[in-house]
Amino acid sequence: MSQSKQVIDFDSFVKDVDVDNETMRDLYETFLEEILQERENLKSCLLQNDYTCAGKIIHNIKGISGSYKANELYEIAKNLDLKFKNKITDRSNIQINELLECIQVVCKEIKDYFVDI
Repeated sequence: MSQSKQVIDFDSFVKDVDVDNETMRDLYETFLEEILQERENLKSCLLQNDYTCAGKIIHNIKGISGSYKANELYEIAKNLDLKFKNKITDRSNIQINELLECIQVVCKEIKDYFVDI
């Protein structure tokens, strides 16, 4: 995962929802809260070896990251979601770590983006 490129397509989001900067900031603050909560929920499920729960959370992450144009996070979650649905668990731990790392990058990018607005 590259940290040098933008992982959220803010311009595309603005075109899709047509909101002012303050509303956009509020929406991304909500996204930030949701994605951080889902990250904690995912970690909890994994600690309990509850892969059904983990699969549902990964599916949720896929949905919200797609809605907020966090495209890199969406792609990782989409691939994991498919693996969980097909009960393919080889290399899933590596991808879960990628997912968790990407969530951190997304959160930082949101915070950095709205400092400038």
